[in-house]
Amino acid sequence: MPSAVRYQDRRKWAMETMWNERPRPRELRGSTMVLVGLGSIGAEIASMSSALKMHVIGIREHPERGPEGAQEVVGYDSLDAAIARADFVVLAAPETARTRKLINERRLNSFKPDAYLVNVARGALVDEVALVAALRKNTRGSRS
Repeated sequence: MPSAVRYQDRRKWAMETMWNERPRPRELRGSTMVLVGLGSIGAEIASMSSALKMHVIGIREHPERGPEGAQEVVGYDSLDAAIARADFVVLAAPETARTRKLINERRLNSFKPDAYLVNVARGALVDEVALVAALRKNTRGSRS
């Protein structure tokens, strides 16, 4: 949006230019979201995201409990493979021994170069040192 406003102020049509800037604007429809945690908040996010025609992969402790609005549900053992497919990774899980620093350097490095990380859970789910290093490198995992 800031780029669009700047170009508009200059009275310049710059749609193609903006699509080539970083971070690149993207369509939600057709994108893949990995949603970690399908409790009450996660289930609502899954439902809204599905309504926007996003493909939602839910990650939950007990995948047999069902999809809660996601198109796929897998356990934490499949998180790495899911992250590699994600355009958006959304954290909505409680802080537990399993989820503390769940997003670490190795996982940040497996993000697509233009993937986004959104944390609506506790800060402890993200290894802050690894995130800061990724942001400073301006490489994978550099948008959160």
